[in-house]
Amino acid sequence: VDGATEIPAMEPVVQVASGAAFGVALTEGGRVVTWGSNRDGQQRIPEWVTAARVIAIAAGDEHAVALTEDGKVFAWGGAGEGQVAVPDDLGIATGIVAGAQATAALTDRGFRAWGRLRAEVPPEALGIALGHDATLWLEEA
Repeated sequence: VDGATEIPAMEPVVQVASGAAFGVALTEGGRVVTWGSNRDGQQRIPEWVTAARVIAIAAGDEHAVALTEDGKVFAWGGAGEGQVAVPDDLGIATGIVAGAQATAALTDRGFRAWGRLRAEVPPEALGIALGHDATLWLEEA
């Protein structure tokens, strides 16, 4: 395929995410692999991520996010809107999502979102989706 990037052989991949010009993959063993643009540091995976077992990944336009098996969230890459500034008081996360310039996590304290959001997400939200120009969440009826 014209313009494709070949990824070296590795253990089986269980999840992939795509930013605007980069990709990130999660292997069966919990290792994070990136490729593509490194303009905003998307390929410079932080040491605290490489030292941990990662269970989920997400990608925004220019940033990547990882969730470790002990519930910690790490983000790196483009930081222009605060999307990689994981709150110190986040709590223990069980899920992550990334939008163009925002990041969110489901935690033991409810949903938390940071970066460039189009709306304030209530902590009692049951689910969330972040887009380029939209923030959506699910609430109990």
